Amino acid sequence: MRKLIRTAVGFVCYYLGLTRFLLFITELVTGDATLVAFVYHRVTDRSNGDVGYLIYDVGIDYRSFDVQVAAIKRHFRIAGLSEYIDCVSGRKQPDRRTALLTFDDADFEFIKYALPVLAKHHCESVVFAPTDFIGTDKRFWHLRVTNLTRNIDSDGWARLQGLAGQFKEQIAQVIRQSSVADEDRRGETCRALAHALDQMDAEEVDSIVTKLEQIVAAKYTLGVSCMSWVQLAQIAEQGVAIESHTVTHRKLAWLDEQTIRSELFESKRLLEQKLGNTVTAICYPAGSFNDTVVAAAREAGYQAGFTTMPGLGAFALPVDERFRLRRVSMYGDSKYEADFHLAKMMLKRIFFGKAWNRD
Repeated sequence: MRKLIRTAVGFVCYYLGLTRFLLFITELVTGDATLVAFVYHRVTDRSNGDVGYLIYDVGIDYRSFDVQVAAIKRHFRIAGLSEYIDCVSGRKQPDRRTALLTFDDADFEFIKYALPVLAKHHCESVVFAPTDFIGTDKRFWHLRVTNLTRNIDSDGWARLQGLAGQFKEQIAQVIRQSSVADEDRRGETCRALAHALDQMDAEEVDSIVTKLEQIVAAKYTLGVSCMSWVQLAQIAEQGVAIESHTVTHRKLAWLDEQTIRSELFESKRLLEQKLGNTVTAICYPAGSFNDTVVAAAREAGYQAGFTTMPGLGAFALPVDERFRLRRVSMYGDSKYEADFHLAKMMLKRIFFGKAWNRD
């Protein structure tokens, strides 16, 4: 019902031109063009069935992605990373609204599903790659948790519950109180585990997930992974900017200064060595950063840093603010829903300015 209402409202907004009107009004009031970076992760074929229970694991269907890119392009000129950095640094101020399309994590299906849509609409884009995961069998911890809860049977879960005391209390509590009796409960269990693990540092998370996998003898069958170096080189040749998502994809603000510097310097060095292109931007994993991270990123030679904080871009930012760049998520399976989402984005700008608390 909620989706039906969104579609109906979007239909009305689309044919009334509400998004275009709101863009015009806000730009008339503020006196400058709208600048925005959109964030994506996985683009896939959802008709093959959901591979997991978390938003990232499930991803966005390439048909919906096509609709969204078309909606964005209807209202914005889609630029590349270098131009976007020129805008936020004040070297350039376009006379029309401008958007940047960003993709975190270098998912391997980008080539099959996202790239053809981008080529169809003649769009530039940027992919943020975590170098330790490129061309290896390493998987993000949340994928491993999804894989475990997706494949374990009730007997295996009962055995795990009997060993729950071997884990930290917050993890043990989730195990004892959860179930994998049906798909709904598997999803709830996966999300509860992921939430509890997300409050811990990376080394502790890896240790716990590894122990869980050992107890239930979980083999990774999810099929989701990062691209190889050959694939990154392939999309780079097609105009996709390949930028840094650190080395190990850990939350930078949780690390000591020396480790932060290693994550930022080494990922930049390796990407440049492997791909032969200058790396100018860093995307902070899980949006985790602080003043120490910003200072290290500047020292490493980056020109910009992207966060997960929702909001629009701004022209001619002070240097430090160029390392706190906001992005917005995009939604909608139909052109009406996508257009309505852009209209809501402009309403947020009218009421809250260029930054808001939730996307």
